[in-house]
Amino acid sequence: MALKPHWILHIGAHKTGTTQLQDILELQRDNLLSQGLDYLPRREFRGAKLKRIVMSQRFDRFSFNRWCNKSFDDHTRHIRNNAATVLVSEENIIGTAGDLLCNTLYPQIERNISAWVKLFENNTVDVLFSIRSYASLLVSAYTQMIREGKSISSIHQYFENFY
Repeated sequence: MALKPHWILHIGAHKTGTTQLQDILELQRDNLLSQGLDYLPRREFRGAKLKRIVMSQRFDRFSFNRWCNKSFDDHTRHIRNNAATVLVSEENIIGTAGDLLCNTLYPQIERNISAWVKLFENNTVDVLFSIRSYASLLVSAYTQMIREGKSISSIHQYFENFY
């Protein structure tokens, strides 16, 4: 039986360079693997639909619990190599930006992180979290909300509220 990998979970807040990091990690995957570190490319990780299953409210308690009884390494075995350390980088774990006028930029972050903690039970995990100051994230978060089609106020209102 293979040993459980040591997991590194990189959670990048939106607009903190996460996609650039993921692209570089994917380009260097073979090199990293030769050093004992595997990176799960975001397309494969997202294709495994782990986040959607973990965060879905549509699963009844019985089927969700049965799904969670499998370990994270069981769920990802088909998309990773047999390395001692495995890195996952995913910005969507924290959810999407909420209303910028609220005190919480990511209103679902606690619920989302809790679900992932449960999934990672019985694994060795290091969590790395990329953040920015709210002031430097404001324009990027505003842009993200526009991209998601959310109803928003003028950016001036958000700046006035922040400052």
